[in-house]
Amino acid sequence: MSNSENKQIQALIRRFQAIYNGHPWYGTNILSSLKQITPEMSLQTLLPEKKNIAEILKHIVAWRQFLIEHLQGNSSYRIELNSELDWPSIEDLSWHDLLEQLRESQEQILQLLSGQEDTLLKKTLSNVGEPYNFRYLIEGILQHDAYHLGQINLLVSYFVAQAK
Repeated sequence: MSNSENKQIQALIRRFQAIYNGHPWYGTNILSSLKQITPEMSLQTLLPEKKNIAEILKHIVAWRQFLIEHLQGNSSYRIELNSELDWPSIEDLSWHDLLEQLRESQEQILQLLSGQEDTLLKKTLSNVGEPYNFRYLIEGILQHDAYHLGQINLLVSYFVAQAK
């Protein structure tokens, strides 16, 4: 595929690479942030009944999986907000398992996007409630990653300060 057929897709791939293990404009990438976290820290909460870092990471992976499913043509895949699919259980997962799921989601997204042309971005998703296109979804996943990365970094800062 010539570069002129997927310049926009390539730009989105670079953004996924930057947020995951590159140099995003807003600071630390996901992997650098997660390297600071011990398995024990990943399960700490700031307040009772609030999410811990492991739950937030699983939530990030859940929405990345939503993108993967739709890129693979599974238009029936849905996630209802505040459901088990939105906030999946981490009960049987180790911190290592969660990091591996994130890595796998990154590889799948990059692989699935690399074979696409820019025309994908205008394609409308169906069966997702209010219809929107792939550009909206992909941009949303990138923003979602950055939003929750900020939460994770805030929690890490707090837990590290408390340990001193």
